[in-house]
Amino acid sequence: MIKLILSTPVFLISFLFNRLMKKIALKRRNKTAFKQQENIVKRSWTGLGEALNKNPKALLYGSIWGPRWNCHAVIGTTGIFKVQSTLEVSSRTLQEASDAWTIVIYDKSNKTIGHMSSSDTNGNDDWIKKCLECGEYSLTLRYYNPGPRAGFPEVRVDNAELISSRAIGDEREIYDGFLNSIRNKNGLFFRLLHYYMFFLLEWKNVSADLIRKEFLPVGNPATQYYYGIIHKNEIMEINSELELLKDAYIYLTLYNTSSFPISWDMVETSCYKSNVMTVNGYYLIRIVNCSPERSNLLSIKIVSNKNVF
Repeated sequence: MIKLILSTPVFLISFLFNRLMKKIALKRRNKTAFKQQENIVKRSWTGLGEALNKNPKALLYGSIWGPRWNCHAVIGTTGIFKVQSTLEVSSRTLQEASDAWTIVIYDKSNKTIGHMSSSDTNGNDDWIKKCLECGEYSLTLRYYNPGPRAGFPEVRVDNAELISSRAIGDEREIYDGFLNSIRNKNGLFFRLLHYYMFFLLEWKNVSADLIRKEFLPVGNPATQYYYGIIHKNEIMEINSELELLKDAYIYLTLYNTSSFPISWDMVETSCYKSNVMTVNGYYLIRIVNCSPERSNLLSIKIVSNKNVF
């Protein structure tokens, strides 16, 4: 109780700082997007690794709006574009690229509007169509375990081509290089930006919906999640039914309190043990290609590593 009282002022400062940074980052992004809409004639997909390498400020934006870095997917983004009524994405390209993919639709305030995923398609349609209200939107595509000939799909808006398909190229290697460059990154700015999240998870008397909204501000609706706190010198034990391992992809990422990844791995055995946590931080398990009911076939236990002194 004393620890909670002493931590509350820092929590409030961190929470308010996070909100201020989100407001500033969103305002700058929308201002940049407005200028781009005036100048861009032809749009294209941009790999996340490519974008982060081109623009150093993208690291800051990602830390603010997508703080739980996805270390397991090949990710592409479109930037903001206008839609009058309909959005269509080439289903063939997606299915040929991977058996596990998702596209999340965001409005210009980064609110999730809808999604498409490999589990929602029947394999016979050439296009996946979404009807949207008139407005400005962006897409984020995540491929899990894509094949060597994978590509970003064509996108049509209001029955006209907006974005052409293109090969992924070496996006996986570029993004992996970036992730290794931020492994266990730290700093006062980033600690202050995310400390409030550690406080909320440790304090537990907070609604699950609020925790999820804060922990996964741009989380994928088609992915099942487990997350929480893990302390220094602890390890995670993940037990999965063989039925789940056969049909789904299970990924674990460990983060420090600045929300930068420390280690990441694919869970491929029924009795999995993580690396020893070297600092206090978070764990996040992503289960892809899995219904909410089947995600119960997984159980988690966090234990102290008695071999660490």
